[in-house]
Amino acid sequence: MKLDFWGWTEENGRVTVGELIVFTQFNRHTLRKHLESLVKTNQIQQNGIGKGTWYTLS
Repeated sequence: MKLDFWGWTEENGRVTVGELIVFTQFNRHTLRKHLESLVKTNQIQQNGIGKGTWYTLS
């Protein structure tokens, strides 16, 4: 998933969980766990809260 996220985010500037669900066809819970891990390791940045959250490359 990591490579898919990088390519999608570089191309679009930012990405939401909903976009990633469509793009990867992963379960929402699985995606959130992966995104949480990437945020904790400062590989990506979380912007916003709740439904309005989007992610960008750090």
